[in-house]
Amino acid sequence: MCIHYHYTALLNFKNSFSLNSSASKYCDGDQSSYPKTASWGNDLDCCLWDGVTCDSISGHVIGLDLSCSWLEGHFHPNSTIFQLSHLQSLNLAFNNFSGSSISSQFGDLVTLTHLNLSFSWFSGEIPSKISQLSKLVSLDLSWNFFTSFVPSTWENLILNVTDLRELVLEDVNMSSIRPSSLSLLMNLSSSLVTLSLRHTGLQGKMANDILCLQNLQKLSLSWNENLKVQLPKSNWSSPLRFLDLSKIDISGELPDSLGHLKSLNVLHLYSCQLEGHVPPSLGNLIELTYLDLSFNNLISGEISFLSTLQHLTSLDLSELSSCNINSFPRLGNLQNLYFLNLSYNNIHGKFPKWFNQVENGSLEILDLSHNKLTSIEDLLMRKLWFLDLSFNMLEGSLPIPSSIVQVFSVSNNKFIGSISFLFCNASSLLILNLSHNKLTGPIPQCLVALPNLSVLDLQKNNLVGTIPTNFSKSNSLQTLHFNGNQLQGSLPLSLAHCTQLEILDVGENLIVDTFPNWLEGLQELQALVL
Repeated sequence: MCIHYHYTALLNFKNSFSLNSSASKYCDGDQSSYPKTASWGNDLDCCLWDGVTCDSISGHVIGLDLSCSWLEGHFHPNSTIFQLSHLQSLNLAFNNFSGSSISSQFGDLVTLTHLNLSFSWFSGEIPSKISQLSKLVSLDLSWNFFTSFVPSTWENLILNVTDLRELVLEDVNMSSIRPSSLSLLMNLSSSLVTLSLRHTGLQGKMANDILCLQNLQKLSLSWNENLKVQLPKSNWSSPLRFLDLSKIDISGELPDSLGHLKSLNVLHLYSCQLEGHVPPSLGNLIELTYLDLSFNNLISGEISFLSTLQHLTSLDLSELSSCNINSFPRLGNLQNLYFLNLSYNNIHGKFPKWFNQVENGSLEILDLSHNKLTSIEDLLMRKLWFLDLSFNMLEGSLPIPSSIVQVFSVSNNKFIGSISFLFCNASSLLILNLSHNKLTGPIPQCLVALPNLSVLDLQKNNLVGTIPTNFSKSNSLQTLHFNGNQLQGSLPLSLAHCTQLEILDVGENLIVDTFPNWLEGLQELQALVL
């Protein structure tokens, strides 16, 4: 049975907020979003209330999980929640506290081991008293976009929370924190398992000792574009499983020592100003499921190490400085590969036949755009729901899409022939971009009848005939580009059914019509080209 004043404190806390489902609209997919406090008060024992945990002996409320609970309104600095002085775990994530300051009284809940205030629209300076929570094992203040740390609060916190295992401060402003003070984290070397300082405004040159914390398994320093760090060149041994250094300045070459991180599952090194060769030692990372080296000045060379990474599900090597499909190893044994991005390279020539071994596996997303491919006659598309072949030198007839395709883009190539009925059965199609080719013939009526199609771009071809007349009332179209063809006739009245349409472009055709006054019914229209 719960203690009476805990019952009262919880009820008063409940009544200080309204309930609005949109307050928790960003709630993680793994969690259910529903108003946990809506049923509070139906039972006299508050220990039985949703989200409340009590000590089985004393009856004190020791746990409160109100994540994704639709709470909306101002969080009072003297909230009755602070009367729950025996709290050990408090989770208020994914609510909307309307820009309220984080109350200094959070620092009075000295028995807390777990505190999660993420994505709850707090703002202002992190109170200095937060550093009094010396028993913290997990602290998550992330995604409160207008919160900030001052150096003294940061330093006192790190010095006091000696058992901290998880520290997540994504999107908290830490721009006033000197990189040198990050080395205080070495005091947590024996405890810290997760550290995420993504997009915190850190700047300057940081020592790389953080990369070597002895128990660290997850580290993200990404999207701190003015932060510089040099990867350890030797003795880099760590249990890291997740490493994200995207959009920070690493510069120079990838060291061979990276291959010592044999527990790595995820490696993000997107846009790190890296240059030189990809070290073969990456082949030692046989547990990798996700590898992103994109948008660097790396030279792929002979990257045969890929063949050893048989657990890969996602591989992004887009925009490397020099890439040739003939030098690529066979990826046929990567049967778990789901996502492959090789865009913005110099891949040229015909599509390799061995690639169909990958397609017969798990591949569903393929981006080969902005290359110099001339033929894809050996490309099968049985499982692909996303295909981007735009900005190549492809010729001949359009490739046949899979029946489950959702995104299909082959713009800026040299395809000829008619569209025919290739896409008539693609009921899941969301985006179709066939623009800037040499396609001829009429626009198939079936295209505008696809129920989920939101973007249809056929501009700059040699299409003839009239605009299809069977736009349904239930269509999802938001963008229509028909310009730069040889279409005739008038605008069909059924276009008025496209009530979600934002862009309508039919310029540079042979259309003859009186001004379509019915366009005034397209209330979402932002761009109109006649």
